[in-house]
Amino acid sequence: MNDKDCCTVVASAVAFDMTFQESQKFYDEHGRKRNKGYRDWAEAIIDLAKLKGYELERYCIRHTAKGWALVRTDLNGSYNKELYEIKTYLNSRQSINVSNWKTFLPVDETYIFDFCGSIHHVGAVKNGKVEDWTDGRRYAVNGIFKITKKENVKILTKNENPFEQFGF
Repeated sequence: MNDKDCCTVVASAVAFDMTFQESQKFYDEHGRKRNKGYRDWAEAIIDLAKLKGYELERYCIRHTAKGWALVRTDLNGSYNKELYEIKTYLNSRQSINVSNWKTFLPVDETYIFDFCGSIHHVGAVKNGKVEDWTDGRRYAVNGIFKITKKENVKILTKNENPFEQFGF
């Protein structure tokens, strides 16, 4: 593996059912340098979800007229009147953390957490377990990607022709 500062690679491998090497190759092709963090991780996750046949929902912690809230945003994390949906109100910006996330989110989903505060880090949650070194700690979650596999999606390899049955 020989890679450090690869939290995006690890989180993506867990969330999108890939090997570390497959995830690492994807990020190499998207400009990530080995042994370095990756600033454009959110855009890459959106691309990876499309490539692998997953749907994404993005939630961010925002200050609203009634205080802090976990809100659904567009995939870029921006305000979108059509998507803007308050999931829950919070006591503070740091209310959701790695120790208490189950209080706010369904445990049977897959997520990638974006942490704020003293660390620049992302981690994956799958089957109710934080698959990351932050598990059980109190690092505050700033943003969340909910990741859902689309039904009946077949991932094609480069050599497969989906139109072969039609004579093309």
